[in-house]
Amino acid sequence: MKPHKSPRAASLPVHPVTRWHRLVGITSTLIVIITVLTGLALNHADALGLQRKHPHNGLVDKLYRQSAAAVPPGYATARGWITQIGSQVFRDTQPFAQHHAPLSGALMERDSFYLAYRDALVQYDAEGQVVEIFSAMDGLSPPLTALGRSGPDLVVATASGVVSFDTVQGTARGNTVLNKVQWVTVATLPTGLAAPLAAAYRGEGVSYERVLLDLHSGRVFGLAGELVVDGAALCLLSLALSGAYMFFKFKRGAARRSR
Repeated sequence: MKPHKSPRAASLPVHPVTRWHRLVGITSTLIVIITVLTGLALNHADALGLQRKHPHNGLVDKLYRQSAAAVPPGYATARGWITQIGSQVFRDTQPFAQHHAPLSGALMERDSFYLAYRDALVQYDAEGQVVEIFSAMDGLSPPLTALGRSGPDLVVATASGVVSFDTVQGTARGNTVLNKVQWVTVATLPTGLAAPLAAAYRGEGVSYERVLLDLHSGRVFGLAGELVVDGAALCLLSLALSGAYMFFKFKRGAARRSR
């Protein structure tokens, strides 16, 4: 038997504010749940140690562009591998120097490292301190594209041709004995070096606290995510206002009917 409805209940129209309140509540439920749960977790971030814990999965690596696959090949020298990631130059897994231009060669001469970048040849000591920078004023016209050795001199491939560079005098001169040049070549890092180098560059990755903060604010999905969270915040505001309106509206109506 179907439940009996009074004629009055069946005839009462649904108030437009009630319809709006229901619609907004249903459509914003998922975003509100995520926002509330992430907010609760962030409120206890210190107790949970979220800033010291790091998620390791493919989705997080992809969202934050962190991957060991980004480690490029490097140059083998007598005292370790020289590799550049971004503007950071590494000697094996240790930070060695900073330079914004791409690296195009590296070798050791006596007790110094000579690193050829696209814009200059830089001499470093064993600790990575800059000893001298040689550029266009010293006869090395950028871009520098390769580095090698010919006898006691360094050989650099420049925009104006291949030149020999005297590291003692700090002067460049044209090189005509190209068949004797031993160019340094880029090579794939040893298996045991690539992963530690990636970890040394990026650390352990982003923390759970950072991920939750970005999820809470929507930044993890870029501008679109931020707009969705902003929309959810406006939905909460409209729910509060429409709920208060319905409470006082229907309360006054019930009071009038009871008289």
